[in-house]
Amino acid sequence: MYNYDLELFRQFITFALIPLCMLISLAFLAFTIWMLIDCIKRDEKDFKDRTLWLVILVIGLFAGYSGILSIVYYFTVKKKLDK
Repeated sequence: MYNYDLELFRQFITFALIPLCMLISLAFLAFTIWMLIDCIKRDEKDFKDRTLWLVILVIGLFAGYSGILSIVYYFTVKKKLDK
């Protein structure tokens, strides 16, 4: 019975959790690209820290912190400037 439970758990990991993690990763990548495009399109006169945010978002993309930094950008910059 122990081997059956272990096999069932392995199948659950393979067919449920791995695709779910892949979907979440793709969603964060799409959100990061959306925030990068938003930052690039902003006018320099309305958004003084544009260059800084571009550097932060690009470095975060390669360092693995893109999801967190994109969420911070969304709430600190995009939401304020879109009002």
